[in-house]
Amino acid sequence: MSPPRKSGFKPCRECVGRMSVTDQHNDCLSCLSSEHDVEECVSCQSMNPKALKEREAKLFLAKVK
Repeated sequence: MSPPRKSGFKPCRECVGRMSVTDQHNDCLSCLSSEHDVEECVSCQSMNPKALKEREAKLFLAKVK
């Protein structure tokens, strides 16, 4: 039997906004630097492909705002 999945939210280190407890980053998308390199980020590389694609789309939208 697999271990139970984590669910819920944790605070962003910078703005204390909500982010998923499954996200290994310490900062939310809004607080990540515009130079955040998904290709080099260990946390991003550990994400499953679907989650990474969704995160990249959200990061793009956050940068556009």
